[in-house]
Amino acid sequence: MRRRRGAAHVGRARSFGDDLAYTSVATILARLVTKGLITRAPSGRGFAFRAVVNESQLTARRISDVLASSSDRRAALAGFVGGLSSRDVTALRALLEQPDS
Repeated sequence: MRRRRGAAHVGRARSFGDDLAYTSVATILARLVTKGLITRAPSGRGFAFRAVVNESQLTARRISDVLASSSDRRAALAGFVGGLSSRDVTALRALLEQPDS
């Protein structure tokens, strides 16, 4: 299970480079809660946050969102598949050939 972290801890994370303002981090976290990507629970005088989806689930959601916003889904899919490496095409074919679970 992922640990919950507060906004102050997230703002000090090394992966962000320089320290971010607490208010900036709190705003970003609130937007992620609204999008359903993280949850928030009371913790002391503030909140603790936890990711709802992992990286692959987030990527799949982004691809679905882009397709949903396209006026020509077939062309968008063709462009996507046309840009895949042969290794990714092989993996995609294998996934498409799997029976529905």
